Amino acid sequence: MNQSIEILNKTEIEDKVNRLAYQIIEDHIDYGSIILAGISQNGTILAQLIAKVITKASSISSQIATVIVDKTALCVENISLNIDDEQINGAAVIICDDVLYTGKTLMYVCQAILNKNAQSIHCLVMVKRNFLKFPIYARYVGLSLATTLQEHVEVYLDEQPRAVLS
Repeated sequence: MNQSIEILNKTEIEDKVNRLAYQIIEDHIDYGSIILAGISQNGTILAQLIAKVITKASSISSQIATVIVDKTALCVENISLNIDDEQINGAAVIICDDVLYTGKTLMYVCQAILNKNAQSIHCLVMVKRNFLKFPIYARYVGLSLATTLQEHVEVYLDEQPRAVLS
């Protein structure tokens, strides 16, 4: 496939962000706070968008953390967060990423956060493809998409939000 097809436009992404945020609120209504851990870059932007809605719509305090992942040498030791381990200890953490493809990155990030003694860990993705190779589950999904192995999904969350399939 040489052409790119828009699978989500700005309005659809905004609608999905709102829906995902409200799902988080419903599931965490009894929590005083949560940590939204975004996998750098797009995951962090997505976490920030979700946090804005949560702040407006509920009394839940949401803290943004950035997860830095070296995808060329993926292992738990190469994953870092920009918050202290003590903040994760006993916290509800939601890992945010733009696309879930094989599940490998999310699996390693979950393990790294689990090692910091989080109370709970859930995963949120804007687009979930159906090629999981690891036993990872995204509780919060914007769009589930059947694709071929040759196709590629790009999510843009900056000045002109959209998702494209190429």
